Amino acid sequence: MSGEENHWVRKVLEHPTGDLNQVVTELNHFLGDRTSVGDRVGSDSDRELAMSLHAYILNLSTEDEEKRFSCADVCRWFDLVQHTQGWPKETIPLSLDVQSERVIAKLAEAEGRGNNPPGIAKSSLSPEEEAAERERKAAAKRAEKEAKKAAKKEKAAASPTATAREETKPGADEQDGESATRLDIRVANIISADRHPDAESLYVEQIDVGDESPRTVCSGLVKYIPDPASLVGPCMVICNLKPANMRGIRSEAMVLCATSEDGSTVELVKPPAGAKVGSRVTYPGHTGTPDDILNPKKKIFEMVLCA
Repeated sequence: MSGEENHWVRKVLEHPTGDLNQVVTELNHFLGDRTSVGDRVGSDSDRELAMSLHAYILNLSTEDEEKRFSCADVCRWFDLVQHTQGWPKETIPLSLDVQSERVIAKLAEAEGRGNNPPGIAKSSLSPEEEAAERERKAAAKRAEKEAKKAAKKEKAAASPTATAREETKPGADEQDGESATRLDIRVANIISADRHPDAESLYVEQIDVGDESPRTVCSGLVKYIPDPASLVGPCMVICNLKPANMRGIRSEAMVLCATSEDGSTVELVKPPAGAKVGSRVTYPGHTGTPDDILNPKKKIFEMVLCA
């Protein structure tokens, strides 16, 4: 370390952080036409001096612009040093928009030569103008992206493959019909209905759906049909929903009901008179067989109900 370099390190170390204003002012003048204290920015002497000034610069970064203006050359130098490889301390965000008149003059001179002094950003726009320019570029980029997307969509719509695909796409009625054929809806008969032992809102019914033995079904109908005896008799049941445990009882189907427009009345959907228990609902003009068990993720049941 040369005598000049050692001089600055010693001066900083001899002063408490709060009394460094005069030293920093002198250092700022010294750095007016230099980029480093030592032979290069990443030298040991530059790093040692910058580390000694770290607390001071940290406080300075929160000061008003006028104070930063007074030592802009020190800020510029410190920012260069703290971004060299191996910097051991916290990096301090420093705004270099405020620069000394001497630095601004050097910038103007460098622009005339077509280059920039080290560590100084070249910009002739005010912060407001820079923000407006960024917004203009962002808007242009968004417009370009939208134009490309529209062109791609138009091209895809005009392709023969897309046209053929659109022509063969089933209509809404056809889609609804094909989805409905996947539901196993049968004519059934409620043999018995009792209150669920562990759920006040549920009935537990034994229902004949045409299988070898009745199915156990849980229905949340207590609120709407208080008398369980009135449930006994013909009904319609969806038989291929995934079984679910309802308060400890496995429910193996769902009783179909209809709700009034205001939601105050709920009644069982009844099959036509004389319909045979176990008969499956079919849809004229639509073919297909019910799924063994509907996949809950496909929402087939919900799709048909909302069609």
